[in-house]
Amino acid sequence: MVGEISGDMAASEGRSVGFTRLTGALRRTLRLALDVALPQLCAACREPVDGAGLCPTCWSKLSFIAPPYCERLGIPFPFDGGPGLLSMEAIADPPAYQRARAAVRYDEVARTLVHALKYGDRLDLAPIMGRWMAHARVTHGALARVKSTRQQVGLDKSARAENVQGAFRVPANRKADVTGRKLVLVDDVLTSGATADACARALLRAGAASVDVLVFARVVSGLRTPI
Repeated sequence: MVGEISGDMAASEGRSVGFTRLTGALRRTLRLALDVALPQLCAACREPVDGAGLCPTCWSKLSFIAPPYCERLGIPFPFDGGPGLLSMEAIADPPAYQRARAAVRYDEVARTLVHALKYGDRLDLAPIMGRWMAHARVTHGALARVKSTRQQVGLDKSARAENVQGAFRVPANRKADVTGRKLVLVDDVLTSGATADACARALLRAGAASVDVLVFARVVSGLRTPI
């Protein structure tokens, strides 16, 4: 009886593996057929492109907003007047909000993308537009590593804290990007929190109003009961 059951189970498992391989092959074939029959199109002009995004012509027309710009309104400047510079509009009629940032100028291509998302149900545009928007709100270079450290992998909690002590600092020319701001530190994994803590301390010393941490994943040791 045991032998018969084992044989039946082996046969069943074999059929399951074969079916999985077959469906996988069919799925890949279908995906290839769709790629051939329905090629990727430019998000703006709908011309065929290699991969998702914009065609070279539309990409060249898209105008990204990068520093220097008005610290309050995000209006681009033709020259760099130094950190914290405000536009005449921000001085004459300051808004209720603290800061505004935009990824691109509202021109022909940008208008096409916005209208397609809002009125054309082009939800496929949300990821790429979201990435551009995130890039416009992210401050790069405001926190610098000023001391070489060992890799944190393999170190215990106290060794991790000691390893990164004094390793981060806000450069003098970037303190205006930090002072008085509510900041969010973005990282991939939070283990002991030593690196995030060292970075937060450096930002707070530079005048940040508060610092939060956002990660993709964190390490959790065992089960913890609420207090």
